[in-house]
Amino acid sequence: MITAGILHFMAMPERYGANPWFALLFLVIGVTQIGWAFLFAKKPSKALFLFILFLNSGLLLLWLLTQITNIGAEPMFVLNSIRKLSELVVLVVLIRSRKYILR
Repeated sequence: MITAGILHFMAMPERYGANPWFALLFLVIGVTQIGWAFLFAKKPSKALFLFILFLNSGLLLLWLLTQITNIGAEPMFVLNSIRKLSELVVLVVLIRSRKYILR
């Protein structure tokens, strides 16, 4: 998630040029992703696990919606693909490790 958060920060200047609200959204997403990565590494919990799982799933769905509707479409294909791939990897790891975390 740290990777995705940093990549959201990197995309902020371009987003600001398109719409300052998009840049603010990317700032909030980046801070949240990095914050929960550190929290989860320090003290994993069921509540944090579920929060990360649902919020990260929501971010992927939001991205998919923007791609389908062309709202705020992502022109930075390589950076965007790396960011979404890192979020997807986190989802897969969380789902596969749920039996260890949800005890």
